[in-house]
Amino acid sequence: MCGRFVRKTTASEAAKSIPGSVVLADSQLSFNIAPGVLVSVLEKEKELRWTLHHWGIQPRWEKNGSSNQIINIRCETLSDRSFFDEDLKHRRCLLLADGFYEWKKTGARSEPYYFFLKDSRPFFFAGIWNSISQPYEDVIHACAIITVPANPLVGRIHTRMPAILSLEEGSDWIRNSSMIKSELCRFLKPCPDDRMSSHRVSQWMNFQKHDTEECIKPVGDEPEKELNLL
Repeated sequence: MCGRFVRKTTASEAAKSIPGSVVLADSQLSFNIAPGVLVSVLEKEKELRWTLHHWGIQPRWEKNGSSNQIINIRCETLSDRSFFDEDLKHRRCLLLADGFYEWKKTGARSEPYYFFLKDSRPFFFAGIWNSISQPYEDVIHACAIITVPANPLVGRIHTRMPAILSLEEGSDWIRNSSMIKSELCRFLKPCPDDRMSSHRVSQWMNFQKHDTEECIKPVGDEPEKELNLL
């Protein structure tokens, strides 16, 4: 699962590694990106373009305006079921990120951990997108992050993790419109844990309003006292 992530890299900076991509819009950089906000996405229409999507897609079987939204979708669901075949074939996307959070359950407590690449490079989450028609509003483009079984590093905290692609791998994932479903699903695998690092961070980041570098600052091994975030 991926319920919060970090983006310190602008779309313009990442676009230098994706030849032919055009930056139409970019969201604000953030140390605490939560579902429901606009996120920076690379998608392919007639061209590769960086634009803004709402994080959380509305399932096609739900009525327009439904509050039920999907922020993560399992790779197994894409592989085994037909609900999202059109999205996987025609509406793949990439969400730009520098790291993400997961929470470790310890009794009644949940301790947040920050995960990132050892070389500190930005990366992509593989995703799919569709369009939401809200009553009395314009059509909204929305996206969901694809998740895979956790690698050993993330697996100490959670059973799932986002499908992570390098900037180069992401270019292959999104450009090739002729790949069949089985070929696309081969991109969706756990990132090798020897490429990643992690550390525990403060519960201070649990509150979405907190959006500074303090969110990803390492804290010691001793459990924190419960914080009053209100």
